[in-house]
Amino acid sequence: MKIAANISVMFRELPFLQRFSEAKRAGFDGIELQFPYDESADALYRAAAEAGLPVVSMNSPIIPKLYPSGAAGRPEMRAEILARCENRVRLQFDLYHAARCELSLPAEILRCLAIIGHVQFADVPGRHEPGTGVIRFGDVIPALLGSGYDGWLGAEYHPTGRTEVGLGWLDQWRQQASERWTT
Repeated sequence: MKIAANISVMFRELPFLQRFSEAKRAGFDGIELQFPYDESADALYRAAAEAGLPVVSMNSPIIPKLYPSGAAGRPEMRAEILARCENRVRLQFDLYHAARCELSLPAEILRCLAIIGHVQFADVPGRHEPGTGVIRFGDVIPALLGSGYDGWLGAEYHPTGRTEVGLGWLDQWRQQASERWTT
């Protein structure tokens, strides 16, 4: 199980470039970034390299008046993007948004499994850490991993307090995964 911290919303108690090493210290395997374009590419590269963490997801830039949700999500660009990427495009499946839409998470995972390339999560409501809402992560994560998904899980939530205080779920998930694979 590979878990990335979205440091655009987590570890906000620290300056942005220090969040890379803090995510490593906390036990994460990778980094997600939303809109890090205030930092230079060199500074981002150095911070990731020094922390020893890969950047596994980064939102495309936004142009507020033209692309307020990002350029990659424009319906009229769907054919150009898919053609240029030669079917290497995968779905970023967001458990938080699927749950907000009141979808059955295990059923949606199975329905979309063939095209899922990355999974993000936050609990509902509030978009906080696992265990603060109604998503039954104890059922959803094993169903996801049991389905054969072996990609990244991205923690993209707003901590209810200091980030490290709410990370109990991380060790718990790793322990459950370890027990599952060794028995």
